[in-house]
Amino acid sequence: MKKERFKETVFFEDIPDTGLEFYYADLPGLLDEISECSPNGAIEAHLRLTRRGKNIWAEGTIECELSLNCHRCLEPYPYPLSLRYAYLLIPREVKCHMKEEISLKPEDLDVAFFDGVRLELFDVFREQVLLSLPVKQLCKEDCKGLCPSCGFDLNQGDCACSMVRPDNPFSVLRKLKFAS
Repeated sequence: MKKERFKETVFFEDIPDTGLEFYYADLPGLLDEISECSPNGAIEAHLRLTRRGKNIWAEGTIECELSLNCHRCLEPYPYPLSLRYAYLLIPREVKCHMKEEISLKPEDLDVAFFDGVRLELFDVFREQVLLSLPVKQLCKEDCKGLCPSCGFDLNQGDCACSMVRPDNPFSVLRKLKFAS
């Protein structure tokens, strides 16, 4: 049975000067459309929103265990996720007219945009989970992957086809001897 997707919209005008806090014991549907990973249980989240002029300061945590597929052997493996995030949300309407290039500092990179009226919390949480996933998903650092010929999982042992090397146009190069 599929759970109803988590939905929550926060309007900028509804955020008091003291800020708003959200705690969720589970975020159903957060990763439904992502084939690379799925949650192994509940996704717990905390978010605090604070107004800073026309901007919103967002900070929070997300904790869960995901099931990822190894990029080498394609086997699923558990991936514990415990992340903290903090960034500034700026309305898209703000335009910047610069005549010269500037250097960005590390803190300048913690910026995202919202439409200036409302903020979809689903998008905030989902973006943070996706940004925290490893670029190269490996079940273990020394994963041997799959045999390119027969597809056997080389973590289970050697495959039978590794003993047989078919002739190819480059096999004649093995017979060349170079003077040293």
